Amino acid sequence: MKKLVFGLIATVLLSNFSVGQVTITEFNKQLEIFKTQVKNSSNSQIVLSDESMPKNLTSYLSKISKSDSIINTSSHIKLDTKSDSGVLDIYSMQYSKDESKYLIIIENENDLTQCSIIDASFDFSNKSIKLLSHNDFFINSNIEGKIKWSKCFGDCMSAGLDAHELFGQVIILGGAASAICPPCGAVASVYVGVLVVVCAGGSVH
Repeated sequence: MKKLVFGLIATVLLSNFSVGQVTITEFNKQLEIFKTQVKNSSNSQIVLSDESMPKNLTSYLSKISKSDSIINTSSHIKLDTKSDSGVLDIYSMQYSKDESKYLIIIENENDLTQCSIIDASFDFSNKSIKLLSHNDFFINSNIEGKIKWSKCFGDCMSAGLDAHELFGQVIILGGAASAICPPCGAVASVYVGVLVVVCAGGSVH
């Protein structure tokens, strides 16, 4: 009897765990959907998805005056731009009682001296995602090295996220990503990732 009960509990736990998971393949499908909607023809691809946080998170939060923030959830994707920009790390962290608020942190493995941070509010509803508001920061990470990213990356991100641009409009979600949430943070990372690919192309010396 105990084995039967344990088996039932294990089945329920595994079922609940599986519902909350979205595979890299599914996120790449969503990335392709986003790219099609914004008419982006890059070969960029997500190569990793997990729940890690940036090593320099404490420093980043301090630089944008959010040291008191409590990170509720974290999603991370590695986005291979298939260009000179290399592999980018995009972290999406829900940090407020307001569930729409996320910090998006973008690091370039080719240049850790600079970091782009977006303090954003997203609307996840009707199987879609819309950027409601954002503040952008392009900061020095206090890591020594030759700067390869230029300020144009931060300027490009800011312009692309403005409400009058496509990224201010509703973008439809597809596949497993449309079963929001729990994968809101990762979907936000993929959403921003499309614009990152566009901006990174012209912002590496």
